Amino acid sequence: MIKLGQMVEDQITGFKGKVMAITEYLHGCRRMGILPMTLNKEDLPHEDYIWMDEPRLTSTKISEPGGPRPDAPSR
Repeated sequence: MIKLGQMVEDQITGFKGKVMAITEYLHGCRRMGILPMTLNKEDLPHEDYIWMDEPRLTSTKISEPGGPRPDAPSR
C-alpha cells in the first residue's frame, strides 16, 4: 500500500514523483495526487498534481519526513 510522501513511478509511462495526496472512494478505488520532481517548461516547479490510480504505481523509495527525531538529544 502506497503512503503519503513516498516516491512512486507509473509502470506504464515511467512518470515519477512524490505522493502528496490520497483520495479513497466509497467502493475502494484509491487515487494518488503525485507532484512531479522535474521542472516545467519555464524551469519552475510544477504546481499541479497528476492523479493516477494506485494499482499502476510502484514505490521507488520512501521519503522521510522532516523535523526533529524522537531519539534526538534536546539542546
